[in-house]
Amino acid sequence: MLSRWKMDCEYFLGAGNGFEPHLYFESVEKICDAMEETWNKLPADKKPEWLTMEQIQEYRKSMLERRAGRLAEIRR
Repeated sequence: MLSRWKMDCEYFLGAGNGFEPHLYFESVEKICDAMEETWNKLPADKKPEWLTMEQIQEYRKSMLERRAGRLAEIRR
């Protein structure tokens, strides 16, 4: 699931144009929380090399900024 959620995050930040209903959980917070929880449950030797906790946290930061920007555009 981490791979799927990672793809959702990348799509949200790119072609998805910050549209939350495109996300698996339809929420930046929920998808990032699920990624962190799942990643933390993995034993150290099973954590994916292609996704670090720092990357998950960066996704959260970038996605929240993107969402805020999208909402500001809508309110204009």
